[in-house]
Amino acid sequence: MKDHTAHKHLSANARALLGTVSALGISLGVVVESSTPAQGAEHKTQAIYMKYESRQHKLQANQMKLKRRQQKNETVGWSWASHQHKTQANQLKLESHQHKVQGHFIKIEHEGQ
Repeated sequence: MKDHTAHKHLSANARALLGTVSALGISLGVVVESSTPAQGAEHKTQAIYMKYESRQHKLQANQMKLKRRQQKNETVGWSWASHQHKTQANQLKLESHQHKVQGHFIKIEHEGQ
């Protein structure tokens, strides 16, 4: 019976199939030779690159989300600052109006005396 530990890169199902066929005494020369350790290493390398590329895409997507959030926060910040300025301007108008009213009442008091 052949030792298939050199084919760890195969899936669990493929290893089980190799073991079953070997146990039945069927020759697997072609199947075993078609998947060399070098090919397994190449597949692993490709899988690593694919994971890397996937992570790069996720990172870029997250950076774009962050950028949009920052722009939105800046816009909200600007509108908040605008609101604050309007509130201050309205407060000054109100104070000015109150001074005018007070001045009017003082004028009435002086005329009444």
